[in-house]
Amino acid sequence: MPKITMEFNLPEDQEDFDDARNGAAYRRVIDELYNWIRSQSKYTDLQYVEWNDLREKISELMKDEDLL
Repeated sequence: MPKITMEFNLPEDQEDFDDARNGAAYRRVIDELYNWIRSQSKYTDLQYVEWNDLREKISELMKDEDLL
C-alpha cells in the first residue's frame, strides 16, 4: 500500500498542519451540508435557504466535528 509522509515546520506551518490533520472532518462537514441542503430543497416548501440558517448549520456541523 502506498504511503505518504508530510512534513511541517512548526509553529510556522501550524495552520497548514491543522488543515491537513482535519481534512476528513472538513469533508464530513461538506457532505453533511450538501445532504442538508438537498433535504431542505426536496422535503420543504422553501425555495431558498436563508443565509443565516445556512451559516448556523455550517457552525453546528463544524462544532460537531470539533473544528471551531
